[in-house]
Amino acid sequence: MIARLMCSLIAIVMLTVACGGDGSEDLAEKLAAANQEIKEITAAHDALSEANAALEGKIDRLHEENRESSFGPKYSSGPCGVFRLAGTELIKLRWIDDHRDDIDPREWVDVEGGVWWEKTGVDIGHELQGYDVKKRELNTASQRDPDHVQAVKVKEDRNHYFHFEWVAGGPDAYLGSKVGSVKDIISDMEGLLGASEYMYAGVLGVDDNCEWDIVLRAGNSGLETEIRKNPDGYRDHWFVSFRFKDYWECREEGELPTSSPIKYNAETDEFFTDCSEAE
Repeated sequence: MIARLMCSLIAIVMLTVACGGDGSEDLAEKLAAANQEIKEITAAHDALSEANAALEGKIDRLHEENRESSFGPKYSSGPCGVFRLAGTELIKLRWIDDHRDDIDPREWVDVEGGVWWEKTGVDIGHELQGYDVKKRELNTASQRDPDHVQAVKVKEDRNHYFHFEWVAGGPDAYLGSKVGSVKDIISDMEGLLGASEYMYAGVLGVDDNCEWDIVLRAGNSGLETEIRKNPDGYRDHWFVSFRFKDYWECREEGELPTSSPIKYNAETDEFFTDCSEAE
């Protein structure tokens, strides 16, 4: 567009000369008007370029966040060792002479019997409902693998905690079975109010003595994290808040349950409900 305006200016000059008239005052006005238009178009072009660059940068950041969210660590590592959730069971990585700091387990991967996973005896289903309850008597959802598992950091020099979530914790848990007829399926689970639950979640944490326990639990909840690089260059998901459907802490009498965030105080090593941010 700027090039076309320059051509117009040249054409104006050539036309004036060809006509043999002085026309200097009229030409000056046309040149001034064209120059002003060029400035406005240039400014608009620069603003558009800047906006496009900002938008492209935001898109790149969103892609990166989605990638990190999808491929973030699913294991817990730290002073207590390396752990994973295998279904509902917590397992620990073991290797020959794993009590020695000068032994690298990766060197034993190809050695028969050199590295193995060992059951810890911790099961999130039983942690939630008690170890005296038989497996088949647990909540239907907690008898199977969680739908989502994410390792999160809450404190430096401590193993990651595990956030786990069963999405099909309500009527759709029986979808596809003889007891789950089509007419019983509720599609808009997240929009339900009152006592309805469409999912169940919790956080399995570990203390400085390497003892594991359920530190948070709630239905209809969500985890907010922040991605940070650790000293080794890998990215960890750090705990920000655990927002849950609150019937007790921040709810006014007679009102519907609120969406309240639970946060973490590293100094006191405690989780607390922040009613100032309840919605």
